Amino acid sequence: PGVRCRAAEGNGGSKMNAETEKVASPPGSILGRFGALLGSQGFRMVLESVFLIILAKRSQAVYGDFMLAFNMGAIILAVTELGLNQHLISRLPLSKHNPAAMLLGYTVIKCVLFLCAWTCILVAAIGLGYSPGLTLLVMVVATGMGMEAIASSFFSLMRYRGQQKTEGGIRALAAVAGFGYGFVMLVVRASAAVLGFFKLLEALVNTLLSVSRAVVAIPSRDSLLTRHDILRIFRGSVVFLLIALVSILYNKLNGIVLHRLGGAEAMAQYSSTWAIIEGITAIVSNLMLEAVLFPVFARLHTEDRQRLSALVQNAFRWLLLAAVPITFVAIVESDRIIGLVYGPRYAAAAMLQKPLAIAIPVGFLHNLAGYLMLGTGNEKRLLGIYAGGLLLCVLLCFSLIPAHPLAGAAVSILAVKVIVAAMTVGFCQLRFGLIDRRRVTEVLVAVLAMVSIYFLVGTWVWREVAEAAALIPLLVLALRWRRAAQQGRGTAQP
Repeated sequence: PGVRCRAAEGNGGSKMNAETEKVASPPGSILGRFGALLGSQGFRMVLESVFLIILAKRSQAVYGDFMLAFNMGAIILAVTELGLNQHLISRLPLSKHNPAAMLLGYTVIKCVLFLCAWTCILVAAIGLGYSPGLTLLVMVVATGMGMEAIASSFFSLMRYRGQQKTEGGIRALAAVAGFGYGFVMLVVRASAAVLGFFKLLEALVNTLLSVSRAVVAIPSRDSLLTRHDILRIFRGSVVFLLIALVSILYNKLNGIVLHRLGGAEAMAQYSSTWAIIEGITAIVSNLMLEAVLFPVFARLHTEDRQRLSALVQNAFRWLLLAAVPITFVAIVESDRIIGLVYGPRYAAAAMLQKPLAIAIPVGFLHNLAGYLMLGTGNEKRLLGIYAGGLLLCVLLCFSLIPAHPLAGAAVSILAVKVIVAAMTVGFCQLRFGLIDRRRVTEVLVAVLAMVSIYFLVGTWVWREVAEAAALIPLLVLALRWRRAAQQGRGTAQP
């Protein structure tokens, strides 16, 4: 690790206050940082998937209640984070404050928001008539997710320093603690509320260890942010708060309405397939975009806009190419994926997965555009787009879900995501030239070839052979891009 020193001259003229902060040297490539987090995130996702699959097979109703608790907890997570992680990262290169002191100021704001959001969720749970057991489950999971939001500030500073490997180790250890407890409680057949404490334990480990690693030195009293500084940060973060709140509402509203009008079992059917789709999208959104590319966007926007344009074009084409085979497999293998994971009782989920798989490429590209807008000071425009998406989501949820619960929930989220993505990607295309038309045309030609091969070959061979053959055009295109990058003809390696 390198050492960065910053000296500030006091009013006395010659007196210097040296502040030393340990900063990890950045890894050699974006893929190196991504891989460090992907390992721990993949490990955690395996544990979470096994835990939820066992729960889903044991009881659809309990699984549906858990999914409701996660949806409610996601609201607390969004409100507590306030978009402050993105705000913190975008301000670090420009601030005169000690990063650790800035971090403590942001944490104070998060703690206040957490208490307010927690109280609102409790009032909502009681007002919606949830049973005492369901209310306890919702509040326990929500508390854990709120603590995760507080820990995420410390993880953000670690990412800014390039310490993704350390973050990955902490998250893996926390996952072992939390899900280890959860598996023990499954074995002894504990109640749903007792099972829910796995989230609280995982969040506690993440919080304690992230604090110990991010705050390498206690900032002096003189370097701490004043009350005026904290209020200024809060005022500057209001737009980020609204973005986070509106975003999580239009993503989770259909599930909450579905649980209310369709019941816990309908919620279980929808959540079993949406968890797969959302999980795939989250890997790219949370790891590649938020943890790796977003800090780079924020720096390049002020340092080198030409490199920023090249980076986002390269990211767009590779994300689009990566999304195509994932979406293809999710559609054609939906019956096997859901049947293998959840069993025959989730046949409706297998049918839902086919249209919902479209959300994978839509999510990849929208999240890239969204983080680009945040990192380049266009958060107010992003808020306007999200607000329109939320209004559309409310309209669709309450007009479609009452008559057709499962189909209505799927159509609501998919329509909103497509429209929001079209607006964010369109804005970034106009402002930053996000789309390289030649590269996108190559992807579309490969997709056309993939679909043609699948239907032509699939009429006389096993489906597995047809699926493998259909992926050949995409593989050829990826190898061609890779070779061009290595020879210096492409913009950069993925």
